[in-house]
Amino acid sequence: MDYKSFNSSGYRWKFLDVTVQPDWFRHITKIVLNIVAFVAIYLVYIVFPFNFSNSFLNWGLSVLLILAMIGVIIATIVEVYLLITGKSKLREK
Repeated sequence: MDYKSFNSSGYRWKFLDVTVQPDWFRHITKIVLNIVAFVAIYLVYIVFPFNFSNSFLNWGLSVLLILAMIGVIIATIVEVYLLITGKSKLREK
């Protein structure tokens, strides 16, 4: 793709910069965002004491936060695998 064929205005260049990314950069970005998400979920789990009148809600919210942390860990492992193998997706056709 020839970048000179596009107008040199800033919004078109930024559009290309966002849409035409190498896979390794996208994987690293997702890994960093997953780490930030894990820290945020962990801090909510640790800092905020959820004291609802129903103890089932307390238990259920704690389980949901733990499942969210596990999901983020799995997503991070998948992104590291994709970064190491150089694939863009798990199933490439």
